[in-house]
Amino acid sequence: MGIGIILLTFDLKGQSISEFFKLVPTEYVDSMSVADRVKLMNNDTFYPKDNDDSCIEEYHLEYLDTERNFLRVESDYKTGQAAYGIIELRSFTKKNGNKILVVSNGAGIHQEFHTNEIVVFDYQKGKLQISRTASLPSHLDVNNFIKTNTPDSLKTEYLSFSGSYDLGIIDGIAQDVNGKTNSRPLPNITYKLYDQEMDWYNIDGSYLLGNTIEFIWNGDRFVRQKVTKKDK
Repeated sequence: MGIGIILLTFDLKGQSISEFFKLVPTEYVDSMSVADRVKLMNNDTFYPKDNDDSCIEEYHLEYLDTERNFLRVESDYKTGQAAYGIIELRSFTKKNGNKILVVSNGAGIHQEFHTNEIVVFDYQKGKLQISRTASLPSHLDVNNFIKTNTPDSLKTEYLSFSGSYDLGIIDGIAQDVNGKTNSRPLPNITYKLYDQEMDWYNIDGSYLLGNTIEFIWNGDRFVRQKVTKKDK
């Protein structure tokens, strides 16, 4: 996606994650209107208008943590289809006091999940615009996680692994919709390679450097860290 400017105006009292959710351009939140998003934040289920009897998709608010500026919406199918989707938002404060907002949108089926879109917005004076200074890679392919001398045959196996961003609940510590609080800081933004297929299909994992890359916000930009190994 090319860099463009998208401007919407709201009175963001306190710049809460709830208000930021209303401000995100519709193309990054599955075309949900502001009214649809308000409905979700009132703990109502949202059903897209194009649903029919054979395909009923439903959206619900999974996490809303206004203290640590994190929100997560999940979608799945009431009619039994295996596909699901996740939208996450998280805001950060810049050194100059202004805010940025990270939005990710992904989809999966069964054990596979991919981030389809990740975008960083600058917020100033009630407006969002795609940031020209703070960004995250749109995708990290398997070459970021393997040794340079990996045999082509194994690289082909590793290419089947899916991967996605996690903006805040990799350790399952975000506040839930029922108001359960947790004072621990959220983890850094991470990109996770889902390497559980090694166990399923007995794939040699000795050429993998790890399965997780963290991005630490330093007040100006996201600083990429070295690949590490995290538990599945």
